[in-house]
Amino acid sequence: MAALSEERTAPAASGIRETVQRYFDGLYHGRGSDIAAAFHPSAMIAGIMSASGEFSEMSRDDFIRFVDERPAPADTGEPYEMDILSVEITGEIASVKVVDRCHGKRFTDHLLLIKTGGSWRIYGKLWHADPV
Repeated sequence: MAALSEERTAPAASGIRETVQRYFDGLYHGRGSDIAAAFHPSAMIAGIMSASGEFSEMSRDDFIRFVDERPAPADTGEPYEMDILSVEITGEIASVKVVDRCHGKRFTDHLLLIKTGGSWRIYGKLWHADPV
């Protein structure tokens, strides 16, 4: 299978990275408005806490409220540790694996993005959390 040329994927990768950066900024600074801008209105978020095996799921709107209501890592002095590990693009969809540290946990997120209305939005987030 032929790989997509870097020239063709560079604009898409740039838009995807901008969306993921907005997500990171929303998490770190406790700004639900950034989460709302990064996530598609129909997005779902689900994950597992490794220590307890507890499963959690929420809608985008519930996630926005969660981010707005909890103490922001920036305000509690946590270091900014959020990185993109991989990006895979197929046409107007993408898969992005990221890691982020938040409230004493290290999250590995698998983000699924779709390009709609000319912009990239996160349509789904699956996460796994480990203690730091």
